Amino acid sequence: MSEIREWFEAWMRERERDAKQSNAYVSDVYQNIDPFLFPSEIEKKLREQAVECENSNRDPRSGVSTLPKEQTLEWAAADLLLERKAEIDRYETMRETFINAWLDMRESLQVIGIDDD
Repeated sequence: MSEIREWFEAWMRERERDAKQSNAYVSDVYQNIDPFLFPSEIEKKLREQAVECENSNRDPRSGVSTLPKEQTLEWAAADLLLERKAEIDRYETMRETFINAWLDMRESLQVIGIDDD
């Protein structure tokens, strides 16, 4: 996750430089970013940006992209985000399974007359 955070901070610095060059207020840059995005929305935006990078780096003669989207940092960040989200989902499932097993055990102990409190 630290790699994504570093990428995001670098992206914010780039937006600040662009805002300063266009004489916009830097605070406007931060106001235009929605801090509450779902991982799927972030992944979608990263993929769109990777496609944009691929389309902007095309050879004028052949029309073939010189930078395939799969080789961009945005695409790698989206893949990393999906991997980390899957890992979090696995841990949440394990936690829920553990809690349900504990509750079942507690209920079973109460049925046979043993109080675990």
